[in-house]
Amino acid sequence: MNAIEQQYFEAWERLKAGKPKFVDKNMPINELNTVALEAGKKRGSLRTSNFPDLCKKIQEFEIKENPLQKCIREKNVLKEIINEKDKLWKDSLGRELMLKKRLIELEMEITSLKKKYPGIVFNLDNLF
Repeated sequence: MNAIEQQYFEAWERLKAGKPKFVDKNMPINELNTVALEAGKKRGSLRTSNFPDLCKKIQEFEIKENPLQKCIREKNVLKEIINEKDKLWKDSLGRELMLKKRLIELEMEITSLKKKYPGIVFNLDNLF
């Protein structure tokens, strides 16, 4: 194993251990680009033509999670979805309240204009 291949191998071992130095922990560890970046190399520098055995090991690596880790990961994903839906709901509720307020303001303005200029403002009740 030459020095460059050793760097890639050490980077892959760090990724498997969950202790990367250069990439995010959430990046998939069975992708060649992730291993290359973790080794301090450019994306695409780890090729199957150059290091066929190592690349095969990396691509065939299956992430094994115990049931507790799987539940925690799924719980975190669901929390993110809930937070996103909650934000959308609050935003739409805010828009609804703003539109309701504006509707009341416009109805009050129409009423005041009808009182101020009787006979000039046409009857809006029959439009709909």
